[in-house]
Amino acid sequence: MLCALCSVLCAVVESRIQGLVYRLILTSLVAVFGFSSQSFAHDPGLSAAELNVGNRSILLVLTFARRDVELLHSIDVDADGQISAFEISESETQLLALALESAELEVGGRRLEGSVYGLEYDASDALRFSIKYPRAPGAGIRFSAPIIPRLALGHRQFVNARQGGKVVQTAVLSAANIDMNIGVQPMSIWQQGLHYTREGIWHIWIGFDHILFLIAMLLPAALVLVNDRWQPRNAFKPTVVQVVKIVSAFTLAHSITLALSVFDLIRLNPALVESTIAMSVIFAAVNNVRPFVQDRIWLMAFAFGLIHGLGFANVLSSLGLSADTKGIALLGFNLGVELGQLAVVAAVLPCIYALRNRLAYRVVLLRAGSVAIAGIACVWLVERAAGLNLVKPLLS
Repeated sequence: MLCALCSVLCAVVESRIQGLVYRLILTSLVAVFGFSSQSFAHDPGLSAAELNVGNRSILLVLTFARRDVELLHSIDVDADGQISAFEISESETQLLALALESAELEVGGRRLEGSVYGLEYDASDALRFSIKYPRAPGAGIRFSAPIIPRLALGHRQFVNARQGGKVVQTAVLSAANIDMNIGVQPMSIWQQGLHYTREGIWHIWIGFDHILFLIAMLLPAALVLVNDRWQPRNAFKPTVVQVVKIVSAFTLAHSITLALSVFDLIRLNPALVESTIAMSVIFAAVNNVRPFVQDRIWLMAFAFGLIHGLGFANVLSSLGLSADTKGIALLGFNLGVELGQLAVVAAVLPCIYALRNRLAYRVVLLRAGSVAIAGIACVWLVERAAGLNLVKPLLS
């Protein structure tokens, strides 16, 4: 539906706008909406692998979101959206077999045979498997994650390898690259920081709920309410000021809760956090159609930014943080989120200002676009609150 809307928008607005610059602006804005609609439900998924390389053995801890595991094996037998100890026990044999299929280790070209010694389902709705491999003689360690192509399209696995208590290698594996070679030299702080920065940029770009919230907040930035009707701003400076207020408030808020959560000073149920994030998108989108928050929009950005920060923290925590990497991980990841966020703003700001005088912008893009954003977020809300997957069965 959103893609169709964007196509209509192109036809309507391009007929009114002359010149290559405006066409490029319109294409950029449509691309943002189109990219956001590619994941109509959840993010593609992220799992973590923590490797501790010893002289005689290699310990591997794999962490998967429950919904990713259930793509391969159903655990919630009674379909109530909750997982009980009994259901875990009933599925234990299949889950342990799945864990051993999820990873492969080679030393000196020789494949190691592992044994699962731990299975845990924690409060974050994640399954954690602990596997032990005997360390074979030889140089060179190769880790593979053959499970990734079997999971949701776009799934990634963060791998953190340690030796002697120090980080020696980190990598992000995907279906296109399921292997990594583990080095023996510890990574520097700068290398670790750069890695987490890249992760932050990537997450904001695939964090479609965060992007749609930000876009919904920015869409009316080049407009002002006059007698309950949106009218274009007369100058560029007030538009920039409005955008700076919104983005700064959102950034400050999610930075606060991200830091508090990473250092275990605050923690909420992930399902509650994700559901509230979906509600924030609905709230921001509906406000564009029926403005009930007209002044100090930045306060709304700040309030919901606190919740979005907890969502960022869930992702960062799933990357297998340890006490000695929390600080650099927090700084790098947060920096990456801000850089990715600025890229979105850089794409949206020229568009909304250039199109602010167009009736097509105020009627089609602002109103119809906001309705479409709210509709997407409503699906997210139902899925996350009820533990359902409404879109995948339809696509199947």
